[in-house]
Amino acid sequence: MRLTFLIGRHRSTIWKVLHRHGVSRARRSAPPASTRRYESTEAGALLHIDAFSAPKFDAPGHWATRDRSQTGRSRNVGKTVVIGIVDDHTRLAYCELHSAEKATNVAATLRRATTWFHRQGCGAVEAVMSDNARCYSTSAAFKDALAEIAPATS
Repeated sequence: MRLTFLIGRHRSTIWKVLHRHGVSRARRSAPPASTRRYESTEAGALLHIDAFSAPKFDAPGHWATRDRSQTGRSRNVGKTVVIGIVDDHTRLAYCELHSAEKATNVAATLRRATTWFHRQGCGAVEAVMSDNARCYSTSAAFKDALAEIAPATS
């Protein structure tokens, strides 16, 4: 701001010139932390679980039919929840359609997915990663499902 007063130019112009010559003022805060990357080394060791809601409709809209003359709209028809589980190493995905993202639905999907992944040649599940939605974090049914799929320790 002092240079703005002395030189008579806008401060963004002054900053660009100083930055171009490598003499701009360094940041006062610490640089942002680098992104922590992870990757499982074995197929089936780390599973990602999440859900996606898609609205239902009675008839296709103008995007599909290219006919904007239709005035009827599908409202309050409901939604379909896709619960998906993806293997971190192979990116193999298992998905199921449900009416809601409830703890019982998520737990049952996880059980069936681990069986399916095992049949596809993936190893034992070591960890499951979620977005900590309520059906994952506070659900007894989901915790029971995690305990069932955990490899037996001896």
